[in-house]
Amino acid sequence: RGASVALVMADTHRVGAAEQLGAFARFLAVPMRAVSDGAELVTALADFGERDVVYVDTAGLTGDASGAADLARLFATAGGVVTTAAVVSASASEAALRAAWRQLGGLAPATCVVTKVDEGGGLGTACGWLADVRVPLDWLGTGTRVPDDLTAADGGALAAWLTAA
Repeated sequence: RGASVALVMADTHRVGAAEQLGAFARFLAVPMRAVSDGAELVTALADFGERDVVYVDTAGLTGDASGAADLARLFATAGGVVTTAAVVSASASEAALRAAWRQLGGLAPATCVVTKVDEGGGLGTACGWLADVRVPLDWLGTGTRVPDDLTAADGGALAAWLTAA
């Protein structure tokens, strides 16, 4: 919404990840670069240095703790210029969120995005978890139309989605 944005794809595991993010980049008319290691990430961040925001998409974390360690090493190469955001589903159970935090916590997320708000289940569990781990909620993913279905998590939006459940 007016910011100069670039995208970096650092998900080297999911089949089609770069193609999917590339489609979003073309739709949004923003540059995108795929990277496979820390050196390429540093170069991409430098090349996009004039941009207001550079979003780095990474592979999701699974039950394997090595994924979080790999991300921590990747971000460490950037020299502290990367701010981590936790992205979690509104439909995740409390147990799933707590399990995710065992990996996410080490990455020290400064903010959170809750996706799939439109798929039911409500925001209560996610908001309770965020209060416990003390990570602020910045964005809500309220549908599949990007960027139209990304909503800033202000009081009005939260109230609407919390009472809709």
